[in-house]
Amino acid sequence: MLTLPAYAATSATEPLTPTTVERRDVGPHDVLIEIKYVGICHSDIHNVRSEWGPAFVIDTSTLA
Repeated sequence: MLTLPAYAATSATEPLTPTTVERRDVGPHDVLIEIKYVGICHSDIHNVRSEWGPAFVIDTSTLA
């Protein structure tokens, strides 16, 4: 398993917090890329704050 650094919105009123996520190992038909920079969509901020209804939660443990 790969343990990767990430940031999570754990509260609608607090800043993003550092965390880690577990990803499966790279398989024979996969490509491993290094991501150096990312951004956040303003829609994500609205979602975390439940400004468009109940927040949509993604369970990253199900991502392959």
